[in-house]
Amino acid sequence: MGESVDHVSMRQILRIFFVGILSLIIKVIPRQTTELSGKGTWVAALLAVPSILFLLWILHLLLRHAKGKHLGEIYCDIFGTIGGKILTAIYFLWAVMMMCIIARDYGDRFLATTYQNEVLAIFIAILLVLVFITARGSLRAFGRVGELCFTILLTVIILVILFSASKANTDLQRVVALAPEDILAAVPSVFPYLSMMGLATYSGFLWSSIQLGIQENRKLIIRWVFMFALLLAVLQIAILSTMGIELVPHLQFPLFYLIKNITVFGVFERLESVIIALWVATDYIFMSLLAILCVNILKFLFRLEKTKELVGPLLLLVFAGSLLITSSSFALEIFTKTVVRAGNIILCFGIPILAAVTGKLRRVI
Repeated sequence: MGESVDHVSMRQILRIFFVGILSLIIKVIPRQTTELSGKGTWVAALLAVPSILFLLWILHLLLRHAKGKHLGEIYCDIFGTIGGKILTAIYFLWAVMMMCIIARDYGDRFLATTYQNEVLAIFIAILLVLVFITARGSLRAFGRVGELCFTILLTVIILVILFSASKANTDLQRVVALAPEDILAAVPSVFPYLSMMGLATYSGFLWSSIQLGIQENRKLIIRWVFMFALLLAVLQIAILSTMGIELVPHLQFPLFYLIKNITVFGVFERLESVIIALWVATDYIFMSLLAILCVNILKFLFRLEKTKELVGPLLLLVFAGSLLITSSSFALEIFTKTVVRAGNIILCFGIPILAAVTGKLRRVI
């Protein structure tokens, strides 16, 4: 079946995004946000909802009359062919950099928690081999894999929340009961959420391959945004109340330690394999999605008919970049908290808003 008829549904894209975005959230939430906002950090997930809905409305304005076009082509209509392609190329380079960061962080997490004496490149290479197989396959098959991973991952998260409730200490009431100043303190933690969840903008570069659009699935999308934010808030409450508000900012991977200390009915202990499987699933899905997006962008930029052959060179570039991007996991974290967070907000919020305003003024959307 040709690439032109290789589609995924909006529901599949939402599930793939849910799984993939957890790749970023696992390492950021709630450690970094607790540093910023204290015990009220879990409220930030809910405070971010209006901004995310606003972004989706902007994307709706840009794509509602797309008629088989994707976001790169819409940018060309608004800013001209040269301006649109330059912007699209910037999105491509940023996506490649994101892949390098995710792959490097994937390897660093294994070295820091489980396999301290192994070689970093081995873990990255295994991940990229899985991505290579998926990205060269059909988009429809990837959609089905994403649905399966979503079902498993959601089940694991719900079970983790339930089992951790039995271990929650007296911090539960302390975490949930917030004063007005705690909610106000949570505002700075909204920006990490916007940086991560704003990556939904990249789905616009697959728009021509998504069955139906925002208008037809508006209620579904809004429901998913609220459910996702609520689940993140509850997960943070579970981590903070179980591990302790003071301890969480000092743990490199709080969710890992939460699962590690869970005992199921006093029988099953040391469930590190659960978090390892979760890491693999989230990073694999998100990396695969970014790889598919990147080759789709290259197809548009250079007017290519076939893109599968580009997957190998792209992942070789990512492999080299993941090893060279920073000198340590600490430097990588600083880079993602500053440069990457700001860049994501500019590309995923600033540019679409500018495009929507310009498109309205020029009457092309």
